[in-house]
Amino acid sequence: MIRKRKKMVATILGSAGLLLFTLFPFTVNGQESTEVKVVSYNIKHWLGHGGAGSGSASGPYMEKDWVPDMSIVANGLAFYDFWENVLNSLDADVICLQENSNGPNTGSGFGIDDHSPEIMAELAERLGMYYFCPNKGRWHWLGAFSKFPITYSHYYDESEMPSGDDELLRIDVDLGGGTLLTLYDFHLHYENTTTRYNEITEIFNIADDEQAYPHIFTCDFNASANSNEAQRFKDKGYAQYGEGVDFIWIPTDGSVELIDDIGRVENQWTSTGQEDIVGSDHLPVKVIICIDGPTGH
Repeated sequence: MIRKRKKMVATILGSAGLLLFTLFPFTVNGQESTEVKVVSYNIKHWLGHGGAGSGSASGPYMEKDWVPDMSIVANGLAFYDFWENVLNSLDADVICLQENSNGPNTGSGFGIDDHSPEIMAELAERLGMYYFCPNKGRWHWLGAFSKFPITYSHYYDESEMPSGDDELLRIDVDLGGGTLLTLYDFHLHYENTTTRYNEITEIFNIADDEQAYPHIFTCDFNASANSNEAQRFKDKGYAQYGEGVDFIWIPTDGSVELIDDIGRVENQWTSTGQEDIVGSDHLPVKVIICIDGPTGH
């Protein structure tokens, strides 16, 4: 549920004594606060996995290396039914994805059979959410679902992020009442520290140039919480939430208020078949934040 902080006033109408609760916006200096539940989730190409930490190119919904088959029924659950349950269990207003589907053809099958546009379209309809699927990428494709209208979306290609194999996505969501939130979603290089350093520089340059405000970052960071890469975000004025390599970065300047750090969603929905399966070898991470509006960009 999307919650706005308002005062509740009870009034009695009519001789029957009908009690009607009417909501009046409660504002301070013309501002109204909105709480938003945000999840960052590496879904490992929609394959499904035997459990978090399996880390291989396999899964109950895999047709061939890294490619899902949406017609498969695993443990009694059809592909879309399984993923609808997984994403619903996150109880999120915005879900930012990494490894949404296959990257370009590298000679090992990547990008030959990309199903991410049709998968996201079907799940968005089932979930009652808006979505953005760039339908392009170099390696670890990105995507986003939102219960809020997406007013702007952009995928940053090689001309804007030339340093590595990975990429950056931006969506702006309309929280209502003139309040906008920007989310940057990215996936850093999986092993090269120099490439990760350059990618972070490009991400900072883009965010500084666009002056998106307020904004947060969601990501597969591919570096630990105590890494040099993480220290760069901290030095830049962002606080880190999440575990492993899956993080959400929130500015410490007061533009975004942290309400609750849920962390990893350990009770992610699983099947009830012979072997419970979760969506990915990554567990989603979740925060609840608060934005004061109106903001505008």
